[in-house]
Amino acid sequence: MQPSQGTREPGRASLLSRARIADPRALRVPSHARAHLVKLLRFTLAVAALVIGLPLLVAAFMNSTWEVEVKRTIGAPPAAVHPWLDRMERWESWAVEDPATRTVRDGPPAGPGAVRRWEGSRIGRGRIELTASNPARGVWFDVHLGDEPRVIRAAIMLAPGAEGASEVTFVCRGDVGPNPLKKLVLPSALGEIERGLARALQRLAQRVEGSD
Repeated sequence: MQPSQGTREPGRASLLSRARIADPRALRVPSHARAHLVKLLRFTLAVAALVIGLPLLVAAFMNSTWEVEVKRTIGAPPAAVHPWLDRMERWESWAVEDPATRTVRDGPPAGPGAVRRWEGSRIGRGRIELTASNPARGVWFDVHLGDEPRVIRAAIMLAPGAEGASEVTFVCRGDVGPNPLKKLVLPSALGEIERGLARALQRLAQRVEGSD
């Protein structure tokens, strides 16, 4: 069959051009372009390592110990405040912020050795154990959070205030250990702990002053 006069057969030059395009060698990136891409990739990785590694390096030299202290005046003498701290059953009315938290008490009902365990969806699980108690000075206790091996040492200290009031100091001390990630988030965590202690003292004041 002869081609019609309106069509033309592809010439040799056109066929060779298509062959060159189909040849994988024709799609290779020039060597100078590859070198530029490699340098760009190395620079990107170096910047990423610096952004990620520098804060961790700085955190490695940060102090792992921490302390939070909150003060409040309660309009009742220390002798009236102390029973709300010494008896674990009374902690339920001021120390629990999430009503869905489940609590269990162990040991004696009050004084050293009294234990309160809790578990909640918001605050996880843990336990508090009273280690010392003094009607004029306050209570001291250990806080264990989940499976964390390090113990938080805490105290709610009482001192006589003006006009029969009490000056109450809630203090917590702990150590996050050598983990640099924990050290990095420590400042923001301390702010939340401070706000939580302040809310607890506010609820304690409401219970003590409302029981008069």
